[in-house]
Amino acid sequence: VIAALRAAADRADGARAERWLEAALAIDPCDEAVCRQLLACLVAQGLRARAQARYAAFARRVQEELGLEPSPELRGFLGRIVADDHQGRTDPV
Repeated sequence: VIAALRAAADRADGARAERWLEAALAIDPCDEAVCRQLLACLVAQGLRARAQARYAAFARRVQEELGLEPSPELRGFLGRIVADDHQGRTDPV
């Protein structure tokens, strides 16, 4: 089901892709691949603050449920979003 939702998101426009990816995270809230795809989708729509908030919620959930932190790759992706915000960049990461 998650793979089908991710595939649908790949074919959809921004807002629709976001809904598909949120549905996938509702099924498995600790799926990091889906979270990264959602963050990229939000950034592509210019919704950087929302991407940061979504990452924070994901990180809290992973910590609470699994006792883990997001991977270095996902943290690095967030770091690029934050750095770009500080530099005033608006294009997708």
